[in-house]
Amino acid sequence: VTLGAVAQIGRNQGASLIVNTFFNTVMNTAMGLGSSINSYVSHFAQAVKQPMAPQITKSYSSGNEKRTDELLVMSTKYTFLLTLLLGSIFIMSPGWILKLWLGEVPPYASVFLVLFIIDNLVQSLNSGVGNLIMASGKISLYQILLSVLNIFAIVLGYIVLKLGYPAYFLLIAYISVSVI
Repeated sequence: VTLGAVAQIGRNQGASLIVNTFFNTVMNTAMGLGSSINSYVSHFAQAVKQPMAPQITKSYSSGNEKRTDELLVMSTKYTFLLTLLLGSIFIMSPGWILKLWLGEVPPYASVFLVLFIIDNLVQSLNSGVGNLIMASGKISLYQILLSVLNIFAIVLGYIVLKLGYPAYFLLIAYISVSVI
């Protein structure tokens, strides 16, 4: 679990370091704004998933596969739909919302916001899987896999920016790895 947490923090903080390496602080600020708003959407949507975790564990440990599958699908659907519902507000009119909130919006802030929310939507498609794996006790393999993917996202993002692509391609690289 520690390895997974370190890799996730590395992915999030690594994005800021990579953007700082290739671009200026204004670009990093734009990315930070998108990340901050996305974290509020994410935390709200995760509140739906949390109450289902003990039920998934209980149904798995009692051998009730049908109920476990139902809970897993329900957790994923509700998390995705809530993320989509909240995120669509920002996807539809990110510039207007940021302008209303900030007055002056840094360049690319809207693009970063939309891409962060898309990444969040992709990641929400496996929202209940972690709970199921924890219930099964096979946590180490899952954490190693997630950690490798997060580290791969950082490396891929660095390579993409090193090749001269715009800063928001870092998040496109992250989304690509999230799809995996």
